[in-house]
Amino acid sequence: MRALFVILALSLAGFAQTSTTTPDSAYWPFDALKHKVLALAEQAPERVKVVTFGTSAGGRPLLALEIGAAPGKQAVFVGANMAGYHNAGSQAALDLAERLIKDAALTATRSYYILPALNPDAHDAMFSKVRYRRSGNGGPLDRDRDGASGEDGPNDLNQDGRITQMRIPDPAGPMTADPNDPRVMIPVGNATTARYRVVTEGLDDDQDGLLNEDGPGGERPDLNFPHQWITGNPEAGTYPGSTPEARAVMEYVLARRNIALAVVYGPANSMLAPPSAAGGTPDADARSFEKLGALYRQSLQQAGLSADRRGAPSVAGGLRNWLYHHYGVMAVEVDIWGIAPRLTVGPKAEEPITIERLEKMSNEEFLALGEPRISAYLKEIKAPGMVSAKMLIDNVKSGRLNPARMAQMMRQMGLKAPPAPASAVASAAPPAGAAGEAGDVMAYLDREAPGAFTPWTPVTLPDGTRAEVGGVDPFATIAPPGNVLVKATAAHSEAVLAMAAQLPRITITALTAEPAGDGMWKVKATVANTQLLPTHPRHGAGIHHHLPVRLGIALGGPATAVAEHRAVTSDNLCLDEACAPAKARGSRWPPRPPTPARTGGKLSSARRLSSDTTSWINPPPPPNTANWPTNRGR
Repeated sequence: MRALFVILALSLAGFAQTSTTTPDSAYWPFDALKHKVLALAEQAPERVKVVTFGTSAGGRPLLALEIGAAPGKQAVFVGANMAGYHNAGSQAALDLAERLIKDAALTATRSYYILPALNPDAHDAMFSKVRYRRSGNGGPLDRDRDGASGEDGPNDLNQDGRITQMRIPDPAGPMTADPNDPRVMIPVGNATTARYRVVTEGLDDDQDGLLNEDGPGGERPDLNFPHQWITGNPEAGTYPGSTPEARAVMEYVLARRNIALAVVYGPANSMLAPPSAAGGTPDADARSFEKLGALYRQSLQQAGLSADRRGAPSVAGGLRNWLYHHYGVMAVEVDIWGIAPRLTVGPKAEEPITIERLEKMSNEEFLALGEPRISAYLKEIKAPGMVSAKMLIDNVKSGRLNPARMAQMMRQMGLKAPPAPASAVASAAPPAGAAGEAGDVMAYLDREAPGAFTPWTPVTLPDGTRAEVGGVDPFATIAPPGNVLVKATAAHSEAVLAMAAQLPRITITALTAEPAGDGMWKVKATVANTQLLPTHPRHGAGIHHHLPVRLGIALGGPATAVAEHRAVTSDNLCLDEACAPAKARGSRWPPRPPTPARTGGKLSSARRLSSDTTSWINPPPPPNTANWPTNRGR
């Protein structure tokens, strides 16, 4: 067994020097992304088409890849980077499209509408000479109402090629340096240390006494949807749908009534913090979101990514909230990648590493142990000398190895990790530093990307004010380096496919026919939705933005229906018993002329169809072998 470990170690050694790409080289500017979309469509023209569904305020096309689209198919909507600076979302959308195009079986029963760059005017801010986050589109916006637009944006005062922050000494300032990590700015609270105003790096270009109050870019499409639209915020638009990007997306979605699941790739993550009943989400929907969240976290863990990090809620006026609250579909938002909390990384400080703990660690949790502790652990288990901590760390970073595989090799060798000595255990404790999310960010940057933080550097503003410029690169916390991006996008493609596999499907679970004499038969049918997702969200049923599920029995051969009722309807069919309160509508809704071709019965619960007495002439109905396709009622 030790020989096996040596052989595996030697095979891994060749990957130890695998380099990682910089964030810029891993991401595509909009023009390159546009050509990629067209190239993908050419790979399978019989299943894929590109639709230009609108034009941005800056004149760029809004593109959609429609894969496997066909009338009657359930569809999954995937919209990316409405925020403009969430370039990782665009890359994830392309990864999903490539996977769907390569495997035709994935679109045999459902369609996908993939919109990879919903804010193309802001998309290229990552690639500009001076990097900065931008969400505004290419239209004009006079934020300070002085008759000019875009005349007072940020300035790169320290010439480091990125816009960070500027702290200005101010006796009444609300911020101060964290005593545990002076790089981090925190609210003053009861501190008696120096106070600062913290603003975006830049000057008062229009000399109106304000700094950076009217930067480049127009209205923000990501704040321009109707649900909870913020009145009085110039960036949120003149009215809901005033931006061409938001309006085009809404028109695109409303024209496609077969969307059964919507996934937004953006800076929030509703899967790590699912909407709850306390926040106004119906109980049944909250349970569905929790189940989707479990599928999502499983995909992250299988890819060696942390599922314990924070999840921010979707913004007011954003796309995800409109899709759920107005369009009435199960909708989630995921951020592709984020920095894991420092205090939850790795085993607890008072507990030793074991094979069982190693097997459950994510890649981030293993890397957070640090080289000294991993070296000590390898020594304790008497690993071959050629297996070094640096080699394992490099291979985990490159994706060639993960903690679960390490644990498997140890089991094959029959190794049992002894308890770690006190000195090694102490080294596992998180280093002292800033608390909270800012501390997590700084710990990650120190370990993985130290150049992403610009030290505070003194500058003198034109009016003589002394200040300091510094802070975190604007994309460091949302755009992972290339080797991590590949794993993150693949994990999210798997998550979307796993969720899509749970789209509702109504199946006949029981079908009986009893002779009633004179060639007549009494039929009783029971159907159920056997999938995780309901036919409609409970909220969608409440806002009546869909037609209810309509169930009927189609006769075959020379049989003739003589029953009064042809079909029954229900607002919602789902696997969860929480759907039971849904009440069936009358069988004549919507009214149609009577026909002898179908018959049905009463709905005894939201997940079961039990027919009333129904008679027809021989032959009896077909055996219980059919699956009834679900229809969102659209």
